Amino acid sequence: MAYVSSIWLCVCVYVQQVCVEEGELIPIDSLEIFRPLTVCDSLPLEGCVLSISGYSGIERDVLLQLSQHIGAT
Repeated sequence: MAYVSSIWLCVCVYVQQVCVEEGELIPIDSLEIFRPLTVCDSLPLEGCVLSISGYSGIERDVLLQLSQHIGAT
């Protein structure tokens, strides 16, 4: 089952921003993160604390939301 999440919506906004900046369309299938997530019953990162550096803006937001969605804090 596909799950359209706030993560996926953030990615759509990111793609739109990049398209405007680059002046061209980015193929929606060019990166895996552009696709809706498959929902699983487990939380593989439950109990893990992640530190994300080297990313900013919408990329950082997507990574944070994705990690929290699969159990990280």
